[in-house]
Parts: sequence; structure tokens; C-alpha cells
Amino acid sequence: MHPTAMVHSFIELPLSIVIQYLPLLNLC
Repeated sequence: MHPTAMVHSFIELPLSIVIQYLPLLNLC
């Protein structure tokens, strides 16, 4: 596994979580 791929997945996972919970934060 390349370091760049590891960094990419490390960034992509929290990003997808943020995108999921963003509408909930906007409702508050």
C-alpha cells in the first residue's frame, strides 16, 4: 500500500462522515 493511498483513505473517511452529518448540523 502506497503512503499516498493511505493518506487518501485517511482523509476520505472523515470527509464522508462530515458530508453525512452536515445536514444535521445545518438543522441546529
